[in-house]
Amino acid sequence: MDKAPDLKAEVFQLLDAKCNVCHRKKNPFRVFSLKNMERNARRIHEQVFLYKRMPKGGSTKLTDNEYQLLKQWLKTQNIPAS
Repeated sequence: MDKAPDLKAEVFQLLDAKCNVCHRKKNPFRVFSLKNMERNARRIHEQVFLYKRMPKGGSTKLTDNEYQLLKQWLKTQNIPAS
């Protein structure tokens, strides 16, 4: 059974809850959707894992499980999460 659609839905819920909350207010051109999240996968990887710029501020944090979920999805996008 293919888990990719379920994984994508889970990651979108994460992006919507932890990223879009701020993006809608501060960067409306970077709001994630089910349609654009794959296109933004490389940038998500860079901002979260390489540059560690996101999530910004102290109020929104990703749990260890959320980081792992994001890494798992990035692998399906052929982006090795660091």
